[in-house]
Amino acid sequence: MATVNTCVHDVRLVGGRLCLDFVNTVDSHLKSVPKEYLKCYSDLVVWSVRLYALNQERGDYLIQVAAQRPVEANAIIEHAKSLRSALYRIFSALIHRHKPLDNDLDIVNGALVAAPYRSRILASANGFVWGYADESQALDQPLWQVLWSAVDLLTSAECQLVCQCAGEGCSWLFLDTSRTHSRRWCSMADCGNRFKAQRHYARHYKKL
Repeated sequence: MATVNTCVHDVRLVGGRLCLDFVNTVDSHLKSVPKEYLKCYSDLVVWSVRLYALNQERGDYLIQVAAQRPVEANAIIEHAKSLRSALYRIFSALIHRHKPLDNDLDIVNGALVAAPYRSRILASANGFVWGYADESQALDQPLWQVLWSAVDLLTSAECQLVCQCAGEGCSWLFLDTSRTHSRRWCSMADCGNRFKAQRHYARHYKKL
């Protein structure tokens, strides 16, 4: 699938959970040519550090390791995109009250089997994060926190609060923690305002 590249620093963080923001690292799962934020392995690491899924020191180290193992690093980014698509379809099925596809669950479960278990908590700049039994030089480390975030969300009551943006062509997911659980947009400043502008134009045009 062809994609339009954009900068990982520009991606908006509106999901409310790490796994949802990970799903949102492509501008839409509905477009034939979406904007891609994860163009290479270093983008995945930079994104992970930005969301405190990795600390800066670990992120810098993994980028150095990836430079020495480019084939493996490329395989990891393709795996990340496959995992992202599977998570999107699983959450989308949940939103629409459909049974998720077994193949998508297999992708997530396969990644979970390959990931080490959570063995300790570590202090970070944003509080605490899970530490793992064997971090070493594994290049799939940026995905571990994403996986556990997805598992924690899917197995909690909060999974019923996962919503998809109502904006035309937007597929972004978010956790609706609003008081009335009536949030419609990934961002009012983006899809919300676009809808308001389109509605205003339609009303004005109708009067002509």
